[in-house]
Amino acid sequence: MFEFSGIFFKDLIYLKKWDFIIIFIILAIAGGMYMANFNKEQGGFAIIYVSGDEKERLNLLEDKAITIETTSGYNVVQVKDGKVKVIDADCRDKICVNHVPVSFTKEMIICLPHRLIVEITGTENSEIDAISR
Repeated sequence: MFEFSGIFFKDLIYLKKWDFIIIFIILAIAGGMYMANFNKEQGGFAIIYVSGDEKERLNLLEDKAITIETTSGYNVVQVKDGKVKVIDADCRDKICVNHVPVSFTKEMIICLPHRLIVEITGTENSEIDAISR
């Protein structure tokens, strides 16, 4: 048998029943996480909240850029090619500006210093809209 640094190779490939069970569980979890990415639904609107209050509702089909003024500063939110991105802000850390564009439902961009949330929702007649009206 092959020798590898004083250890026989046959000793390295000896697996027990529980090793196979653990490997199967890890593969099942990884497969489930991979399949969860296929269930993403393309969003229809971006709702902009400031301190929990809805300030603006943007259609993802219309390219547009708006400036949202808050008590702490401003954010410039842009809709382009069906995706939303914060392109400018006067906060210190600029985490919201460096965030990737979002376009799927329930994705968010958050600016904590300005208490701003940009959330992607489905169509205008979604369940959340019906409850909040």
